[in-house]
Amino acid sequence: MMDLCDFFGLRRPKSDPYRSYTGRFFGTMTCVTLLAAATTIAHATAFSDLTTANAGPSNYSVLGLGGGGYVHSAVDLTNVTVTGNVGVGAGGAIDNQSPSVITGNVYEATSGQLTGTGTVKGSVIISASTLSTAVSGADAAASYASSQSKTQSYTTASLPSTITGTAGVNVIDITGNITQSLTLNGPAGSFFVLNVTGSITLTGTESLSLTGGVTSNDVLYNLTEQGNYVISTTSGTTLDGIFLDATADCGDGAEFTVDGTLNGELIAADINLGSGAKLNPQIPNATPEPSSLLLLGTGLLGLGTAMKRRLIRVG
Repeated sequence: MMDLCDFFGLRRPKSDPYRSYTGRFFGTMTCVTLLAAATTIAHATAFSDLTTANAGPSNYSVLGLGGGGYVHSAVDLTNVTVTGNVGVGAGGAIDNQSPSVITGNVYEATSGQLTGTGTVKGSVIISASTLSTAVSGADAAASYASSQSKTQSYTTASLPSTITGTAGVNVIDITGNITQSLTLNGPAGSFFVLNVTGSITLTGTESLSLTGGVTSNDVLYNLTEQGNYVISTTSGTTLDGIFLDATADCGDGAEFTVDGTLNGELIAADINLGSGAKLNPQIPNATPEPSSLLLLGTGLLGLGTAMKRRLIRVG
């Protein structure tokens, strides 16, 4: 089977008289560098299941998962400003009450899922396939997050005020509830997956915030608690990140009852936004990190040198 190195002619046949240890070394390093660069750049999109399914923060500020086993499936907006798009899967509903404003589009699986007298500045787009793909992507992201090996673990009692991660993927298991402010700190190129078995309850000016080079698109709170009020926040609180609950049993109450400010995305079956809540998507930067560009540039330089030498010798 031809791999990347074979494709670019970086492995010289044994019969080639110009084959040398130096050439093999630089050819091998070029291949390794290119593959490492590709991996790093792929990680920069954060969570591929959401990105591939067009279900991430560049697509929606709020994504309601709709029916399919959910007891109650709705996105309720009361005096809310949502910057970006709102979508809902089949079997769900969006109740946009005045004076709420959605600055982007509303995506429905079927006509009539949007009700209310609130403002939609964009278009109402009906696409069952778009929403089906997005919901499946959210389910896949939750499943994948849960399957990852933890790098750190905490309980409610042991949870610090700051969790510091490293470049790459940090998988944090939290057994219990988050009831106080928490800051995630890491360099650019660090990603956090937090598998939380309990709920998130914040009041006053408490926040789930970020420092260092971490952005909201680099953080996924995967909530696995089944029941009402998995997230409950009040005015003055701040949430940074992607908050996902793909569990099917949300009872008769809202899974997410969110007030205050969210910088990121909410994904759940039942979401209640009110009392002046503001949602701000953090659009992913399509430009790779400088370290990724340097890595890729080094690989391309090595590739060009190897190909030039090969052409000279063949000629």
